[in-house]
Amino acid sequence: MTKFPKIIEAGNLELRRQRATFDDARRMFELVDRNRPRLEQWLPWVEEDIKTPEDCYNRMKKAEEKGICMYFIVENDKVLGRIGFVDVNEKLKSLELGYLLDEGSVGKGVVNRAVKLLERAAFENEWEMIRIKCDVLNERSKIAAKRLGYVFEGTLRRDGSYPDGRVHDNLYFSKIRSEWEKEKKKNA
Repeated sequence: MTKFPKIIEAGNLELRRQRATFDDARRMFELVDRNRPRLEQWLPWVEEDIKTPEDCYNRMKKAEEKGICMYFIVENDKVLGRIGFVDVNEKLKSLELGYLLDEGSVGKGVVNRAVKLLERAAFENEWEMIRIKCDVLNERSKIAAKRLGYVFEGTLRRDGSYPDGRVHDNLYFSKIRSEWEKEKKKNA
């Protein structure tokens, strides 16, 4: 399994590896709690699983045990969000990317810069594909995936559910390493 670095940085943006510690759990809880109303509409686990910092710690511990790699997005020592690989398929060398941002950081290019850093770390370590999945109604995530050059793969119907039991469709986007390499050459 690839060991992703503890810190990935470019300019004043830094991705700091999240660990299952009480300090990181507290930081994560504070981020989720101050953005709860907005996050709950797209991330069912926020309402279902995150009520205390201890809930964050337990969730982070389970993720770490599964090999899930998450980072805090930090700029000038301020936590702006979280990004990482929420699903890892070693056999296919594919990763699913997930992220969330603090409301004050939305629309400022933070996701674009953080995704680019994480793409580099993955593709330079021989991973072959990165996927982004989002709720069909999540316009911001759809726009971000397209802007980042991810290819729309399709809609998986009835692929997720909200805490109230309603079912929704998810959109899937992907980028493969050869596409990333072409982008890299083009932007060099």
